[in-house]
Amino acid sequence: MSDRLPSIFQIIRTDYLAITLAVVPPALWLLFGVVYILPALLNGQAVDINGFLILILLAVTLYCWLALAWRVSNIRSVFAAGIHVQGIITGIWFFRNRGQMCFSYTYLGALHDAKMTLVKNLRTCHLQEGATLGLLVDPNNPDRAFLQDLFI
Repeated sequence: MSDRLPSIFQIIRTDYLAITLAVVPPALWLLFGVVYILPALLNGQAVDINGFLILILLAVTLYCWLALAWRVSNIRSVFAAGIHVQGIITGIWFFRNRGQMCFSYTYLGALHDAKMTLVKNLRTCHLQEGATLGLLVDPNNPDRAFLQDLFI
């Protein structure tokens, strides 16, 4: 159990799925504005907006932000009720702005292997294979664990 819960910002800057879910809706709305609204405004024409496209954008926005809320809730629940264990990084790689860390740990006498998809940033770039790390393990699903230091 952790004393502190990670903020939404801390989760988004570390977890690749979270940042993807947070960034896709604004990017789509910006693209919509550049492709449909900006040319009409620059040409002095009336803006002709497709209602179906707006509904699709609203649905994608709602889906992404609900999925982000679900992801943040899941991560925070592990921090609220998780069990501290020590683990070892068994593999780590980065490609462009994302990466994956594989690690193993022992929980209740059983060896578990897990992985996390990460955002490449100053904190994650310093992780090295073979390093020992503090993890929080979900007691209801011991195969799910998060590296505590990355989120706090």
